[in-house]
Amino acid sequence: MLKDKLKGFTAGIIVSALFAGTAAYAASGSTMLEVFYEVKDIKINNVSKMPAEDKPFIYNGSTYVPLRFVAENLGQKVGWDGETGTVFIGETNEPNEEFLGERVQPMNTQKISNWNGISLINHGKKIQDNLSNEYENYVAFYAAWTLDTGESMYQEYPLNGQYTSFKAKAGILKENQDSPNIVTFVIEGDGKELYSHDFGPGEFPQDVSVSVKGVNKLTLKLTKKEHLRDVGNGFGLFNPTLTLK
Repeated sequence: MLKDKLKGFTAGIIVSALFAGTAAYAASGSTMLEVFYEVKDIKINNVSKMPAEDKPFIYNGSTYVPLRFVAENLGQKVGWDGETGTVFIGETNEPNEEFLGERVQPMNTQKISNWNGISLINHGKKIQDNLSNEYENYVAFYAAWTLDTGESMYQEYPLNGQYTSFKAKAGILKENQDSPNIVTFVIEGDGKELYSHDFGPGEFPQDVSVSVKGVNKLTLKLTKKEHLRDVGNGFGLFNPTLTLK
């Protein structure tokens, strides 16, 4: 009846499993443990929420579930301080930050045509900038060759005056790094320009940081500035982060 028995887990591996990908402290010594994968489902407020990876397991009569999975499904952030060996759930001693999309979702998307696309991704499929750095939190703009010079695509987010700053890294996607076309990326707060930069071939990713104190609506906009060849452009806003008041 006990299925999927797994021998040979060390204490360090169990601690790592609890954090679901977050680096964790493990004692220098190792202990052989026997665990059982018998958990068939997890329900939070009676809704099935079984994690796709890092499956829960039973050890010595206790059920172990990834801490990050549980906390985030209950609306809490999880942090890890490797220097002090401290887990933070909810508030931390760091600035109160969150990725765009964790709570603030798009309220309006304008992409001119179905040939273009804007995707907000959190903890999802990784993409690369043109320096081959990888990110799993991002806003990706895909501008088809049909986007004419001067045309813009944009996405709007309701901040409702609850945040003080917005930061990210902005740059060309690796998959479109050979496009000779030039695009202009703009950040607006309540219609006022907060940031603007032209990105073309060979342009390094840029660190972006703007104040959004008192801003109710944040707009991320990409405009085709110069069309030199009929190829698409890919642009990313990587690790877009909001700081709460």
